[in-house]
Amino acid sequence: MYKFKKSIPVEISADAFAIQLLEVISPNFENREALVEAIVGTSMNKEHNIKQIYNAFYGITPKVPFAINEFVNCRSKVYMYVSEKSRTSRDSEYVEIGKALIKDINPYRTDALCIEYDFHDSNGNIRRETRWVEPEYCSLYSEPNVLTHEDIFD
Repeated sequence: MYKFKKSIPVEISADAFAIQLLEVISPNFENREALVEAIVGTSMNKEHNIKQIYNAFYGITPKVPFAINEFVNCRSKVYMYVSEKSRTSRDSEYVEIGKALIKDINPYRTDALCIEYDFHDSNGNIRRETRWVEPEYCSLYSEPNVLTHEDIFD
């Protein structure tokens, strides 16, 4: 069959979706209505959450275009002391993370990538930190001379 390579936005009322969820839970489960209300009610706080549950209901799993142990260039920003001036004045700078290693992936989070990166503290020390970031802020890191995971932060 022809691949259309387009998606179609689907809109469904929260009540209709709640009924669909209710129908798949055994009628013998006495707390099924409370469970469905909790799932739908709490997930509606953020549009992303209810979409994830809806997609999972229909077997659609989120795709993350990266893999664990891949290197990325991360444009997410953090406060660090990257320059001598910032360390001397004890005034951190809001800078892009840059080169990072993907340590974990949770496709059900909006910030689906757990990355490890070099954090520069106020004393001029560099230590490894981890944080969750959104995949949209990352791209594959390409450096032809990187041979091992150990030397990428040098």
